[in-house]
Parts: sequence; structure tokens; C-alpha cells
Amino acid sequence: MFQNSEIEEFANFILSLKLKGTENRMRNRLVKKLQDHLKVVQEEHKELLDEYCTKDENGSYRTLEKNGKSYYDIADVKGFQIEFEELMREEFVILSDPTNQQMLFTVKDIILNCDKEFSGSEALKYEYYCEMFEEINEVTII
Repeated sequence: MFQNSEIEEFANFILSLKLKGTENRMRNRLVKKLQDHLKVVQEEHKELLDEYCTKDENGSYRTLEKNGKSYYDIADVKGFQIEFEELMREEFVILSDPTNQQMLFTVKDIILNCDKEFSGSEALKYEYYCEMFEEINEVTII
């Protein structure tokens, strides 16, 4: 189970591993599912912007400059932040059903038997991924 805020980082992590054959195909299937879900999250983010962001005469989102950075011109910043944080905390679940089992068990094996060396915050993220995938069994969801 991934929170929406974790999906892209995990997809980038798993894509960074050098794999071939079945492992590569199963990893790519999972990444495709994650990317498809990210498209939905991006659409929902756009819907939030439509609701909270002011627009110019052309219907484009207005932006503001501050300290050399560009920001959306949000009318109700607090309301937007609450909604956006809720969207990012929502969980994306992939059922360990017959359709997904081979993919999930293969990726579980890839994660748990990864021989790449990690340090610092990357090591903590890897440990989190291991804990998440250790939970997978025939009826578990992630």
C-alpha cells in the first residue's frame, strides 16, 4: 500500500535497479500501474487548482513570484493545503489477486534480495520498502 505522495519516489527507486528477463517485465508492470495511478492523482490535483487557483483572462492559472520562485496564486491557501495534503495521504492499493500475484511476488523478491548498497536517507527508504513488501502474501494487499 502506497500513499500517493510515495508512488513516484518508489517507481524511480525500482526503475533504478538493473534487472532483466521476468524480473524486468514484472517490475515494469508494477511501474505501469503506479504511473497510471499517478495520472489520476495529477488530474485530481488539477481539479483542486481549478477550484482554488485564480485564473487570468485566458483561463490560465495565475502565478506569483517570490524570492525567484513561481507559485500558483491560490485564493484560499489553507483550504487548498488541506485538500492537497489529503490527496497526497490517500492510499493506493494493489490487490494480491491472481492477476497481480506473480508481479507482486517477483517485485517482493527483487526488493528483499536487492544487492545494491544504501546509506543515509536512501537506506531508510529501502528499509521502509522492505517492510512494506515483507507483508505481501497470497491474500495481502499493498
